Amino acid sequence: MRGSAWWLGDEVGYELGDGKGEKPLVFEMQTLIALDNIGKKFRCPVLRRKAIGLLKGRRMREGVWDSVVLEKVGEWIMRVEEEGMVDRFIKEKWRVKDASVSLHHEGRKATVRCWGWG
Repeated sequence: MRGSAWWLGDEVGYELGDGKGEKPLVFEMQTLIALDNIGKKFRCPVLRRKAIGLLKGRRMREGVWDSVVLEKVGEWIMRVEEEGMVDRFIKEKWRVKDASVSLHHEGRKATVRCWGWG
């Protein structure tokens, strides 16, 4: 059971590709930011999994956004929130309000921190 305010943190590992079969880096935003928002913010399990699945199928970068990192962070937030799912509904106290990500490229890890209220 979570108290009034809660903080969570964890590390997710990621592997960047070897460049084969990947789309090149582009500087303008295309689809990654939209898929990231759906994966993190939409609470419909089917739509959320579909967005994260599309990130998993793409190995590309748009500006600072990397599909591999977005996929891993989205999966982590989904697991955190769905711990409190009842009848396909995530109660307010289980919802992630804000998440921050710190990348550690040399170890290929991302530290994810989030907080909620409830």
